[in-house]
Amino acid sequence: MLWLALRVRTGDNAPALARTLMFSLFLYLSLAAVVQPWYVAVPMVFSLFTRYRFLILWTGLVVLSYSHYRGGQFQEHY
Repeated sequence: MLWLALRVRTGDNAPALARTLMFSLFLYLSLAAVVQPWYVAVPMVFSLFTRYRFLILWTGLVVLSYSHYRGGQFQEHY
Protein backbone atom coordinates (compact mmCIF):
# COMPACT_ATOMS: atom_id res chain seq x y z
CA MET A 1 0.00 0.00 0.00
CA LEU A 2 2.88 2.33 0.74
CA TRP A 3 4.29 1.63 -2.71
CA LEU A 4 0.97 2.60 -4.29
CA ALA A 5 0.78 5.78 -2.25
CA LEU A 6 4.30 6.82 -3.18
CA ARG A 7 3.70 6.00 -6.82
CA VAL A 8 0.96 8.64 -7.05
CA ARG A 9 2.41 12.13 -7.34
CA THR A 10 0.96 14.14 -4.48
CA GLY A 11 1.25 17.74 -5.68
CA ASP A 12 -2.26 18.77 -6.70
CA ASN A 13 -3.45 15.22 -7.19
CA ALA A 14 -4.95 14.53 -3.75
CA PRO A 15 -8.09 12.83 -5.15
CA ALA A 16 -5.90 10.30 -6.98
CA LEU A 17 -4.05 9.53 -3.75
CA ALA A 18 -7.34 9.11 -1.85
CA ARG A 19 -8.68 6.83 -4.60
CA THR A 20 -5.52 4.71 -4.59
CA LEU A 21 -5.53 4.31 -0.82
CA MET A 22 -9.27 3.60 -0.80
CA PHE A 23 -9.05 0.80 -3.37
CA SER A 24 -5.94 -0.73 -1.84
CA LEU A 25 -7.54 -0.84 1.63
CA PHE A 26 -10.77 -2.20 0.15
CA LEU A 27 -8.87 -4.98 -1.58
CA TYR A 28 -6.89 -5.78 1.57
CA LEU A 29 -10.01 -5.90 3.77
CA SER A 30 -11.96 -7.90 1.19
CA LEU A 31 -9.34 -10.63 1.30
CA ALA A 32 -8.72 -10.54 5.06
CA ALA A 33 -9.90 -13.46 7.19
CA VAL A 34 -11.07 -11.27 10.08
CA VAL A 35 -12.34 -7.72 9.67
CA GLN A 36 -13.46 -5.77 12.70
CA PRO A 37 -16.27 -3.26 12.06
CA TRP A 38 -14.14 -0.22 12.77
CA TYR A 39 -11.55 -1.30 10.19
CA VAL A 40 -13.90 -0.40 7.34
CA ALA A 41 -14.19 3.18 8.58
CA VAL A 42 -10.78 4.13 7.16
CA PRO A 43 -11.53 3.32 3.50
CA MET A 44 -14.97 4.86 3.96
CA VAL A 45 -13.35 8.17 4.94
CA PHE A 46 -11.14 8.01 1.83
CA SER A 47 -14.25 7.38 -0.29
CA LEU A 48 -15.69 10.72 0.83
CA PHE A 49 -12.92 12.46 -1.14
CA THR A 50 -13.63 10.49 -4.34
CA ARG A 51 -16.65 9.89 -6.53
CA TYR A 52 -17.01 6.27 -5.36
CA ARG A 53 -19.77 5.69 -2.80
CA PHE A 54 -19.97 1.88 -2.59
CA LEU A 55 -17.85 1.86 0.57
CA ILE A 56 -20.52 3.81 2.43
CA LEU A 57 -22.94 0.97 1.69
CA TRP A 58 -20.30 -1.63 2.60
CA THR A 59 -19.73 0.11 5.94
CA GLY A 60 -23.48 0.04 6.61
CA LEU A 61 -23.62 -3.69 5.92
CA VAL A 62 -21.16 -4.39 8.73
CA VAL A 63 -24.11 -4.34 11.11
CA LEU A 64 -25.30 -7.59 9.52
CA SER A 65 -22.17 -9.38 10.68
CA TYR A 66 -23.37 -9.01 14.27
CA SER A 67 -27.02 -9.83 13.58
CA HIS A 68 -26.61 -13.48 14.62
CA TYR A 69 -25.66 -12.42 18.16
CA ARG A 70 -29.04 -10.79 18.76
CA GLY A 71 -31.65 -12.83 20.56
CA GLY A 72 -29.26 -14.85 22.70
CA GLN A 73 -29.49 -18.00 20.57
CA PHE A 74 -25.88 -17.96 19.47
CA GLN A 75 -23.45 -19.93 21.63
CA GLU A 76 -19.69 -20.03 21.23
CA HIS A 77 -18.25 -23.55 21.30
CA TYR A 78 -14.88 -23.57 23.03
